[in-house]
Amino acid sequence: MAENILEAVRQQLGHGPIEKVDPNSQEVKHVEALSGDGKLAQAAVPAVLTALLVFTKSDTGAVQVLDQSPVSLEDLFMGKKNQVTGSIVEYSGVSAAAAENTMEKITREAAAIVLNAVSPDPSADKIRSYLAGQRHAILTHLPASLQLGKLLGDDSLDDRTNKMEGPVSNIMHAIGGALSGTEAPK
Repeated sequence: MAENILEAVRQQLGHGPIEKVDPNSQEVKHVEALSGDGKLAQAAVPAVLTALLVFTKSDTGAVQVLDQSPVSLEDLFMGKKNQVTGSIVEYSGVSAAAAENTMEKITREAAAIVLNAVSPDPSADKIRSYLAGQRHAILTHLPASLQLGKLLGDDSLDDRTNKMEGPVSNIMHAIGGALSGTEAPK
């Protein structure tokens, strides 16, 4: 699989480590020990990447990324920018302006990373395929308390099975990816 987009975005923007969510509690262990900026990155990076995954499933969204057109947070979060921003503010304790600014930076960086990953001959299908292949890596870091799946109309995003890892879970994720055409069987 290609480079982990979550790690690439995190590194490009200079954020600290983004922890995986515990599948039992559905939250990051020791989140209270993180700074406001750490909590912001923990919430905003996987939230934006999850929304980008959903956004590019449509031809309009994939073509917008392909054409390098700026993607507004309102479009990315399907008209729910204020609700998502509110969830991220509540999670991180930072201001709404700081959250939106960070989310816009993440969106721009993620779009650039996606285009680079699907080069030299980018297409809407390659964008969708690349992000679908990143789905598990993204969702294992998405705090359930954001309720992003509910806001984006896809409850499967918040499902705790997306956070599970281990021999059996990894096999199930590989089978699911192979059946959906996003991953080659291992």
